[in-house]
Amino acid sequence: MQSNVLTYFENGAARYHPDKVAISDGQVQTTFSELQFRAKNLATRLIGFADVLNQPMAVYLPKSTSVIVANLAILYSGNFYMNLDTKIPQQRLRNILVNIGPRLVITSRTYLDHLLASDANLRLDQIVLIEDLAQGERSGGFDNLSGRFAQVLDTDPVCIINTSGSTGTPKGVVLNHRGTIDFMDWVFETFDFDSTNNIGSLSPFYFDIYTLEIFLCLAKGATLTIIPEQLPIFPAKLVEFLNKENINFIFWVPSIMVNIANLGLLEQVPLVSLRTVFFAGEVFPTRHLNMWRKAIPTALFVNLYGPIEIHVDCTFFIVNSDIPDDQPLPIGYPCRNSDVIILNETDRICAADEQGELCVRGSSLGNGYWNEQE
Repeated sequence: MQSNVLTYFENGAARYHPDKVAISDGQVQTTFSELQFRAKNLATRLIGFADVLNQPMAVYLPKSTSVIVANLAILYSGNFYMNLDTKIPQQRLRNILVNIGPRLVITSRTYLDHLLASDANLRLDQIVLIEDLAQGERSGGFDNLSGRFAQVLDTDPVCIINTSGSTGTPKGVVLNHRGTIDFMDWVFETFDFDSTNNIGSLSPFYFDIYTLEIFLCLAKGATLTIIPEQLPIFPAKLVEFLNKENINFIFWVPSIMVNIANLGLLEQVPLVSLRTVFFAGEVFPTRHLNMWRKAIPTALFVNLYGPIEIHVDCTFFIVNSDIPDDQPLPIGYPCRNSDVIILNETDRICAADEQGELCVRGSSLGNGYWNEQE
């Protein structure tokens, strides 16, 4: 039984597609073998800074290949990652760092002053510059790493994703190996993904959508193409980018898709390569979804749903028939090994037509909130 998400990479793209492009990031393309070497090399450097296991390590870098390298390096070192938005206000940054207490924070010289200005009581030996980590690359093997991540159990953490903090201090949701593997295995069994997929990555890497994108890439040898962050405010250029890069899979929040439909871009610039469209995180108005389905009739459209406290999503609905514009889109059925129940105010299962709270049980649940045992 697979107990560590790195097995996807070791027994997947790194083994069968070493020379294929793993990450396309602007003008820079990184193959799977390069990605593996950089991640393992960085992992050995991290161990030199902090010889620990199952501790959180933060990544404070803009969305880029470097974030992916850092995330994999942290996992190879036997620890777990937390990606941070480099544009968040300093108070929110401080709240997150104080709450989580990461053992290390990986950043760059560009963002060092902003990090220090957050007044999060970080010690200098907790801050590691990505430029320094890239120095002194090893030419030898990495045998010591296999022993480290072999000690990681399936219930140990993979990453922390922080909530919006709308009720106060953001809470750090801890996601584990078992839940991630369970979700990704369901994805692979339910949908047709392989090394021909080219992922158009639009969401930030501190969102849970990134989990599906990165492990699809590592397991199947799909290319992850990072969409330039300025493109969403220019929908026409965004659509042109999808065609130019031959993007055939996207997993987006619906708001940008609604904007594209409203501007009539689906008719002006046909998305000839797109064949699979996942969406989640917001309600997708059925009228706008129908505009997408009409424009790309051969594509598969899937509505996914779930709170941040689970591994990506827990229900899905494959849109394989016409739905009138004025009817809401269903959230569908539970993903494998998840049970979705509706409970009333007394925590009993609701009767038919009774309103209640949607609750989830199964491996899709995270470990809870970091440093908040209650």
